[in-house]
Amino acid sequence: MPRITAWGNSHGVRLPRELLEAADLAPQAEVRLTAEPGRIVIESLRRKPTLVELLAKVRPSDRFEEIDYGPPQGREAL
Repeated sequence: MPRITAWGNSHGVRLPRELLEAADLAPQAEVRLTAEPGRIVIESLRRKPTLVELLAKVRPSDRFEEIDYGPPQGREAL
């Protein structure tokens, strides 16, 4: 069970790797800490962009025409 421990004039909690992986947080990630009665919340400052946000960044020069490589040559058409 993790415990709050003193580190100099501050305090800290060691987070198990499995917990960081489950939260999709990497070591050295920038996070926001907020306090609520009886709990401390850690939130990533860098979230994964949504598909809409990613598509909004696509420029016309990023689009390419379909290339026809001819009829199927093997089992890829199955």
